[in-house]
Amino acid sequence: MLTFAYLPEIPTVVRPGAALDVSIHVHDLNANNFNWTGYTPKASIKAGEDILATVSGTVVSAGGGTASFAWTSAQTALLGELLFCEMQIWADNNSSTENLQIGNLTFQTGEAIP
Repeated sequence: MLTFAYLPEIPTVVRPGAALDVSIHVHDLNANNFNWTGYTPKASIKAGEDILATVSGTVVSAGGGTASFAWTSAQTALLGELLFCEMQIWADNNSSTENLQIGNLTFQTGEAIP
């Protein structure tokens, strides 16, 4: 069971067509570092009900609770301009369908990179 995650502040405005990197640090119910063993970090960017881009993250430190995500410029180009978006982050259980919700970040997209 997760109690909290350190979710960094991402830029208030994400420009479609710009690469986006986000790193997180997660703790479990006992305030210990979350152990990513058996889980894959996942994140989706949504605008309204539409999921625009989902990525599998990279575990930086399995026992240290740290993971990172990277969206390419091609993936963020799908966002569209001037939208309010939400990034949903979770731990995808590799052996069952019981995933752990980690948290959500909100941001707005800006004008696209020409």
